[in-house]
Amino acid sequence: MSDHKADNHTDAAAAATTSTPHAPAPAAGHDSGKLTDLMAHGDKGKAPASRGPDLEQQAMRAAEQALAEGERAIATARAQLQQETPAATKKISRRELALRVLLAVNVLAMVIVAMLPAPGSSTTTKPVVEHVEHATGTEKIAPAPRTDELWVAAMAASSRHDYAAAVTLLERYLAESPRMAPSTQMAVLTALAYGASKANDWKRAQDYERRARAVEHAWQLRKLIRERHPELPLGGWANPAGDPARQVAFVADGHFTADFYLTQIVSHHRAGDVDGFLREAERQGITAPGVFGVFYYRSAKASTLRTLSQFLPVPVDELSAEFAAGATPVDVCARSIRELVALGARHFYVSNLPLVRTASVLNAILEKAGLLPHER
Repeated sequence: MSDHKADNHTDAAAAATTSTPHAPAPAAGHDSGKLTDLMAHGDKGKAPASRGPDLEQQAMRAAEQALAEGERAIATARAQLQQETPAATKKISRRELALRVLLAVNVLAMVIVAMLPAPGSSTTTKPVVEHVEHATGTEKIAPAPRTDELWVAAMAASSRHDYAAAVTLLERYLAESPRMAPSTQMAVLTALAYGASKANDWKRAQDYERRARAVEHAWQLRKLIRERHPELPLGGWANPAGDPARQVAFVADGHFTADFYLTQIVSHHRAGDVDGFLREAERQGITAPGVFGVFYYRSAKASTLRTLSQFLPVPVDELSAEFAAGATPVDVCARSIRELVALGARHFYVSNLPLVRTASVLNAILEKAGLLPHER
């Protein structure tokens, strides 16, 4: 504000404070106490009807007087600035800043007083209720839950072991988020696969797991890896328990993009499947080496074998009879390897070996299968 505008505003404010001759101006300390009281308690209870206008007039007069005094103080400070030496400029600037802050506080106090409710008025506000118009009239509707709340609710249901409810919530989360980031979608599908498996819905669990994959077919992933790392040996999958012609055709396809193939778990109890696969591979001219999978069955516990049979072909009855006849886990595994060697297989991998004594158990299997040289 310029000097001449400050003077004009000061005169107007002074005139406003002297325009009520019947109400002499009180002391500044007394007014500021009343103003503070009014600001602190203006919204509590109802003031007596006879004191309402008087309080409002006193508050306005106090605020106007404070504003006028602030303006006069600034004008005085500016006049002093012209008389001070340059060395004292920094100190005076701080004084002017303090005065400006005081003026701003006084103006704010006046605004707050003006915004106070009139005596006897209610400050209680009613909550806004959202309505929607229907043909039958006006009905209240509840806001729809946010999609991230569905994820939280699903995790809570899973922690309560209510996996069916968790799957339902996650499916809804997936359906209501069409633009979900791929990484988030993979996490949701993985959680769905877990929930479905815990609910013993293995078919849906496998479907969710398939959808969580980054590519539709495994050969597409191998192709991407081969393009970036052509020196890395890659292997693909084949299943001797399936149709031999179709399974071998997968390996022979130009898109297979693998240097060798691995098979699903096979057993000497299903030796015919392996024999048919090897014959078909020879007929179609497959030259890539095959690595056949053998499972180390640790016991013939019926519940364990039934669970395993949901993921891989398990000869439950044959294994139960074999263990009942006195065979050990090492014996059963070694018999499968010996049978595969007799059919023409040359490479194997053994799944489900124990975490402790792994090397000693594997050596015992290979020795029993006749694949370790005997000491002389």
